[in-house]
Amino acid sequence: MKLRSHLVLLIVVAIIPAVAVSAVALYFFAAQTKTTVETSLVDTARALSLAVERDVRSTVSALHVLAGSADLKRGDLRAFHEHAAPVLRAWPAWDNLVVLDLAGQEFVDPSVPFGAPLPKTHAPRLSDSAMRAGFAVSEVGTGPVTSAATIAVQVPVSIDGEIRYMLAASLRTDALAELLTEQRVPAGTVGTLVDRNKIVLARTGGGERAVGQPAPPDLADNVSEMAEGHFSTVRGEGQPVFVAFSTSPVTGWTIALSTPRDALSQPFESSLKLFGGGALLVISLGVVVALMLSRRVSSSLRSLASAAAAMNSGAPVRVPRSRVQEVKAIGEALLAVHRERERSEEHRALLLADAEHRRRAAESLNDVKALVSESLEPESVAQAVVNAMARLLGAPMVVLYRTDPDSSDLVLVSEVGAPERRGWHIPRATGTVAMALETGTPVQSADVLTDPRITLEDRLRADIERSQYRAAFAVPLMVRGTAIGSLMVGDGIGRIYADEEIDLAQTFAHHAAIAMNNARLYQELRAAYDKLSVAQQQLLQAQKMEAVGRLAGGIAHDFNNLITVISGRSVMLMRELGPDHPSRRKIEIIQSTADRAADITRQLLAFSRKQLLAPKRLNVNEQVRAMLPVLERLLGEDITVTFLPDVDSGTVLADPAQIDQVLVNLLVNARDAMPHGGRIELVTANVSLTRDDLGAESEAVPGPYVMLSVQDTGEGMDAATLERIFEPFFTTKAMNRGTGLGLATVYGIIKQSGGQIVVDSHVGRGTTFRIYLPSVAADVRPDAPGPN
Repeated sequence: MKLRSHLVLLIVVAIIPAVAVSAVALYFFAAQTKTTVETSLVDTARALSLAVERDVRSTVSALHVLAGSADLKRGDLRAFHEHAAPVLRAWPAWDNLVVLDLAGQEFVDPSVPFGAPLPKTHAPRLSDSAMRAGFAVSEVGTGPVTSAATIAVQVPVSIDGEIRYMLAASLRTDALAELLTEQRVPAGTVGTLVDRNKIVLARTGGGERAVGQPAPPDLADNVSEMAEGHFSTVRGEGQPVFVAFSTSPVTGWTIALSTPRDALSQPFESSLKLFGGGALLVISLGVVVALMLSRRVSSSLRSLASAAAAMNSGAPVRVPRSRVQEVKAIGEALLAVHRERERSEEHRALLLADAEHRRRAAESLNDVKALVSESLEPESVAQAVVNAMARLLGAPMVVLYRTDPDSSDLVLVSEVGAPERRGWHIPRATGTVAMALETGTPVQSADVLTDPRITLEDRLRADIERSQYRAAFAVPLMVRGTAIGSLMVGDGIGRIYADEEIDLAQTFAHHAAIAMNNARLYQELRAAYDKLSVAQQQLLQAQKMEAVGRLAGGIAHDFNNLITVISGRSVMLMRELGPDHPSRRKIEIIQSTADRAADITRQLLAFSRKQLLAPKRLNVNEQVRAMLPVLERLLGEDITVTFLPDVDSGTVLADPAQIDQVLVNLLVNARDAMPHGGRIELVTANVSLTRDDLGAESEAVPGPYVMLSVQDTGEGMDAATLERIFEPFFTTKAMNRGTGLGLATVYGIIKQSGGQIVVDSHVGRGTTFRIYLPSVAADVRPDAPGPN
């Protein structure tokens, strides 16, 4: 006999006794189940009886609350009608709600408008027992609203201890029938509600026509004999049924549940069928399991044979596991050989992976080298380095810092996996990068948060705790023995990088250092070139202004001599001719024209810095504050002037009248730039200017200065206009709106006072003039030598 046949026979013999014992147990279980179902039906009837009683009592309670209404007590039936209408709508089981007198005449019916004619009912007067109980329940009748079968529940309404009215609610029997359908009972069960007169109040299962009819005789007889119990009977169609009933001691109503006997025996029949099917299924499963076990053993033996054959050809094999000792021993031997071969393959794969890693590293390094030779932007080279490091090392975070030459802080240049650090400046003495910069060698830590060698600032510590990249190593970026930055690689706690990986990072860091140094040299060269270009432009501008000043000064002196002759002769003529001479008006015109020409001459002299000054020690804040009323009247109401003085503003040595002229010229110029009104802000401050601030071509001396700025919100100027604003007779105003000498005069006064004037303007954004006058000590005498 084969192994498969032995296993099948063994399982069948083991299952048959268990099936027999289960059959006997099933029989006793069926009998117990039948008794339990019958008892549960009686319990269900009792629960339904209590539920019906609860619904009736709920109606009685609601009626008692309405009977105690203050409206009824004082006889205000209209108010009671308004309050009873929403109550009727809130009780869907009520068909109607009425107030009637003891003779049966209805007074209030919320279902119809108040005052409409109401019928007289024939409801009997409450009996003494009903009055003691506080309510009465009528026989089944027809509802006045829906014509459905209803039961009237009445309560007395007492006023001053005397029953004046009755309050009645018509309770629909179909609402009671819904209670019967809500209980879980066997299929085919019919529920019947019978009153104390053995009249059917409600019935389920399509028995609505039985409502109002006498209960079946067998049910009426059993209910008369006992309040609760069960009996068996036969329905009209000859079907045996089991009837369980329970009578409420309060209402006297009875709930009866009629269940076919077939429904009671159905659980046993179902269990028998289930048991038979289960027994057959267990036997079948046993046979199937036996076949599967035999197949598994046979399959294992065949697999071993196939594995042994495959090993001769050197192909990979899969040895199945088996619980048979002999099969297991053979399988373990084959598995040992197979594992040895797998180890050889894994070693070969590691060698290939290492070679591939080196190839990718070489390619990435070549790309970085090419980028270093082609680009002068260190950011692009740094980003290529961190990208290559993240890819080659499998690191989630790589950051490259450079050293700020001014503060020695570390500035993030590029990153992978740390976007929140962009724009960071961290102290040089923090993190693994600090140790790498200090020692000039790579530094590695498995957990930077607990490593005692590493100091972390609060912000960096919080970022590491949030990112969980606690393992890190850093290599310095070295140029001729000087560390100019650091490359840092971060990963999860506990990771240790191999020496080969750190060497690779050093190689990339070296090329990043070269790129950053090249960029620095280029930027320094470019800055020097730009500075030289600016100095050349400033020198040309200064030479041009000097030449124009000399020309203007020479012309002004000669022109002033001519004007003096004209003006003097005009005065002499006016004295000779007298006030009433016909030609006097012409002479006055000549005199006023000469005066205007003299003003132009003085402005030219101011620009050429050849006018005579009367310098005094003055406080710029006080000078500006004294001029504010004059300036506000000069500017008009649509321009607001704000003065923001420095409380500690220094003292300067200048001609007060000339400073007033500077203020007037600048604010008038600002006013003309704001034809629709605007705002002018005057600010004073103490500053210190270096030679770089003043410019190499400036005649001003480095040191402390008092700055006065005039800022407007006007139209602004373009670059071409800015280059010529201080030239004499240059103006952007319309004809006859200006001489073009206002800003030239300001320029000459400030230069002659040993100061500096700077202008900053953008089209559409306004203009700012900054005047710098040398600050003098408080003890300088007003007659001390000052600017010429």
